Amino acid sequence: MAFLEFARSMAEAKRLEAGHAGDPAMIAAVMRAVLDKDAAELRAGETVTLVSVTFDQLDAASQATDVTFETRLDRQTRTLIFLSGLAVSGGVNVLKATAIYRIG
Repeated sequence: MAFLEFARSMAEAKRLEAGHAGDPAMIAAVMRAVLDKDAAELRAGETVTLVSVTFDQLDAASQATDVTFETRLDRQTRTLIFLSGLAVSGGVNVLKATAIYRIG
């Protein structure tokens, strides 16, 4: 449970501090938490459920550099939200994510 709380706190900041940044699984977990948070904010007061998520590792992150997370709303229908995200470390794109959420 401590790891889940850690990932959620990193999602609030949209930043993973150096020292944790060298682990691709950690970067993917924080990206997932960032996407979950943003999807929930898009439909405040409604339930959003993850349907599908895909992670593509683009490069290795430096353990000495912070990782920042950016998300983008690609499309939203009456029942689905399509989001994408990018993790950047030292100006290098290290992870790309695409996610689909069901509304309701």
